[in-house]
Amino acid sequence: MALGSDATYLQSKVYIKQQPAGQTLNGNTVTTEEVTDVGGLQTQLGLASINGQILPGKIGFTIAANGANVSKISIQVQDNGGQSIARTDGLATTAPTVWDLDIILATSAGVLTGLSPSTGLSVVTGTLLNTYAPTLARALYVQTNSAGLAEVNLTDTGKQGFYVMVQAGGQPIPALSRQLVAGDYG
Repeated sequence: MALGSDATYLQSKVYIKQQPAGQTLNGNTVTTEEVTDVGGLQTQLGLASINGQILPGKIGFTIAANGANVSKISIQVQDNGGQSIARTDGLATTAPTVWDLDIILATSAGVLTGLSPSTGLSVVTGTLLNTYAPTLARALYVQTNSAGLAEVNLTDTGKQGFYVMVQAGGQPIPALSRQLVAGDYG
């Protein structure tokens, strides 16, 4: 069967009520009701949380020149509404903690690139935990700061057209940045 609604079930509906109706969560209005055809393909755009912790839904990328042959890539963990989120520990204090990220230089298909930058990735904001490709610095394991932000510098004299792929804590699908262009390097 093809994706989409199943015509044999068009008369059946599933109603999901969200509570509290009309309230906001992390700056986004809570959807009060969702209606889905039984057998239909549903896209979930609402906010997800577990034990009061809002889960990541998106990764925001900001790419800018940061010196000669250097591009700075800012990676912000966001909810489905595009709001920045800091992870909390789920305790009564709800002290911010950090998100773990895999940051990878990739192709447009979202796989590790075979190209080598002249120097590679280095962490500017956040904490470097591991370098997966130590001789090429094309893939890093990084923790964000308490605001859910990680920033890396990519030094590449060839100013190659890399993509940056990020797998964030709790997200099943990696996020892929736009392609870096020569103007993104100083």
